Amino acid sequence: MLDEHYRNPKLTALYDLDSGWSIERDFYVRFAGPPTNSVLDIACGTGLIASRLAQEGHTVFGADPATAMLEVARRRPEGDLAVWIVATAQTLSLKRRFDRIMMTGNAFQVLLTEQDLQAALLVMQRHLAPSGRIAFETRNPEIDWTSRWDYQIELKSKDGPVHEQRKLIAIDNELLQFELLYEFPDGRLRSESTLRFWKRREIEQHLDSARLHVAEVYGDWNGGPFDSQKSAEMIFIIEGSQAMT
Repeated sequence: MLDEHYRNPKLTALYDLDSGWSIERDFYVRFAGPPTNSVLDIACGTGLIASRLAQEGHTVFGADPATAMLEVARRRPEGDLAVWIVATAQTLSLKRRFDRIMMTGNAFQVLLTEQDLQAALLVMQRHLAPSGRIAFETRNPEIDWTSRWDYQIELKSKDGPVHEQRKLIAIDNELLQFELLYEFPDGRLRSESTLRFWKRREIEQHLDSARLHVAEVYGDWNGGPFDSQKSAEMIFIIEGSQAMT
């Protein structure tokens, strides 16, 4: 079941306002490499990165299970330059391979079970070109996220100001449950979500099972080393078994 803020058009229209261009997006543009590289953006959302790469000349496929998010992507001025596909990370099946595969915006944490994670990694492995690379990030579970999770912001939408609030509901082992509350001029909307905070060793074990290998793990978007006690993100760069031979 998709969360409300991924499938309600009124909420997807706000997505780029509070998740717009950032240093994270710059990192993935650099990762994509020259325009001769083909790119698969899994869980592409509103297509912010995918459409930028398509505009720069890459062959880009963007996949997401939320049709409302993909409608935003298609309506971008450069939206017709990419191929948009309705599919989950676990079920995507295309008859081609890609030089670069990415999963951005902490979408990796929506993979809640061992089965979800393994299925998604196998999808990546099957779609990766022999010399290709994969990149994704996930929040470091060693950080105290309870003290930094809640926030409130004001968004300026075309229909007027919107107050957005994120509130932690509960933490159960590796699962974090939270809600997003939206105050529109004409009413309120609520969305509830659950994320999994995967441990690094768990991810690496599943990568091995999928015949994928860690090339680098960064701790920030400038390519700094990962520090388990300080880094907020674990940014993985992955190679297939072919690249290791």
